[in-house]
Amino acid sequence: MNGDRDRENASLPEFLAFGQLPGPTKEFFGQLRPEEVDTLKKLSRLGPEEQDQLFQAIRLAHSFITAGKAAKWLIITMVGTFIGFMLLAENIQKAFAWFQGGTK
Repeated sequence: MNGDRDRENASLPEFLAFGQLPGPTKEFFGQLRPEEVDTLKKLSRLGPEEQDQLFQAIRLAHSFITAGKAAKWLIITMVGTFIGFMLLAENIQKAFAWFQGGTK
């Protein structure tokens, strides 16, 4: 049992503090993998400047994703508009040919 080993390694105040947490929080912490616990420990030790850099990097990544989605839809719109104009031009040519006496 992984939980029993963790209880043995935890000091008494830490264990009592865990017992006072709300149920969903206990469940969340209970489901963490060891590498996720290590990540949370490292994140908790970041200084204010490092936290600011991390948050800026997260915002930058989010901005790249948003710009990528916008670029994708811009390209799709341009291709659709081009195809639409080509179809319209073809039908206009057919209409002029029809008005001039039919296709020959």
